[in-house]
Amino acid sequence: MTTELTLTNDKIGLIKQTIMPEGSTNAELELFIHFAKRTGLDPLARQIYAMKNKGKFSILTSIDGFRLIAERSGSYAGQTIPLYYDTDSETWIDVWVKKTFPSACKVGIHRKDFIEPMYAVAHWEAYAQKKADGTIAYAWRTMPTIMLAKCAEALALRKAFPQELSGLYTSDELSEDKIHEVTVAPETKSKTYIEKKVNPLPVPFPADKGQVILKGTYYPEKPKSAKEIYIDKLTSAKDLIELQSLIAEVKAEWNTDQFKAYVKTLEHKLRAGFEEEMKEIFTAEEVKPEVVKVEGVKK
Repeated sequence: MTTELTLTNDKIGLIKQTIMPEGSTNAELELFIHFAKRTGLDPLARQIYAMKNKGKFSILTSIDGFRLIAERSGSYAGQTIPLYYDTDSETWIDVWVKKTFPSACKVGIHRKDFIEPMYAVAHWEAYAQKKADGTIAYAWRTMPTIMLAKCAEALALRKAFPQELSGLYTSDELSEDKIHEVTVAPETKSKTYIEKKVNPLPVPFPADKGQVILKGTYYPEKPKSAKEIYIDKLTSAKDLIELQSLIAEVKAEWNTDQFKAYVKTLEHKLRAGFEEEMKEIFTAEEVKPEVVKVEGVKK
């Protein structure tokens, strides 16, 4: 079970401006978008991100992104608790209280179609990140068990779900000098560059594949499709009666869960506007009761 990520033209433009590293090429942006769609991870939620270090372009994700991909597969059935290897007693323990660093961590991943958990071991010497002066990085020095456990879990998840996670790494696994480089074809610049803004398609129906708007690329405007015209009518409905009549005309292939959620949003806005209008009318027409003075009757 996979979840396809929908990225509109506006979102892709936002990713280029805020998520992509400085100096990234259009080819690198397209590659990054491909990885995001393939994994179903949202770049704007920082589930997947790009890095550029010493000219190397890399695509990384967090351990939460790995867990999300595994869960969406439908085969993920949890994991074992992390175990740390104690060289003094030569045993695996679940709680590390020593002031020294653990030499290794082991985590097992359960799959519904596996009999035994898939284990992976992360060794301290292989994964502990160090600064340029050779000292242990702050996160690894202050939270050694957590950092090593995340590396072991990422290793185990990649072994248990190779189809979903091959080629992906977490930032905890790789230090700057071990960054996994993703190569892209060199970008060739044409003589003429035209930048054209194209309005994104309506919310319920994402942009067609291949409509990625990149600087230096011209995409001629396409005539609106029947469903685009239909959504425009829905959005411009003036009242609930008009909206309901339009909803009755929806085609079966358009009536998705995303469409229904959009319709509920429109209904809520129209209903809220109607109630506010009625409130203003009744407030304006409110009349204070007339006070009638009755003279006293003499006895």
